[in-house]
Amino acid sequence: MKVIAEDIIAELTERYKERVKEEMPIGVLMASREFLVNGRALLYYIHGVGYGEAMDFLCTGHGGPYATSLAKFLLKKDLDVFENAKRVAFIISWVAEDVDVTVGGDPDVIIIRDSNTPTTEPIEQLNEDTIKDMKTKAREIKERLANIIFGST
Repeated sequence: MKVIAEDIIAELTERYKERVKEEMPIGVLMASREFLVNGRALLYYIHGVGYGEAMDFLCTGHGGPYATSLAKFLLKKDLDVFENAKRVAFIISWVAEDVDVTVGGDPDVIIIRDSNTPTTEPIEQLNEDTIKDMKTKAREIKERLANIIFGST
């Protein structure tokens, strides 16, 4: 699947780079299990030139640079995938609206777990209650941030 996606992205880049006046106008984030229905969960970023690079995480879009700073400190390889998914919802909520006005709405966080057993539904979505909880935590911490860093004023 990765090789097929790489070829498609390279072809689309060639087709559209002149039209949009960008050297690499397209990039794709792709997640899957190693053997589609089982194996390790993998994340790739497929660059416009058609090369797929394995990633631990990647923050994209307008809020990506802001989210990357938080993700470097909050996401941990030794944590359960569910705990990291909660942290992703927190990070998106932190960036949304107050930090970058082009980012808004509820986070949509998808989880793919490693599995040795083939399954027909390898993905799950972080539940709405957990997302609301992370949005609340982000809002509360933003309000208290100056006091957390500098103490009461």
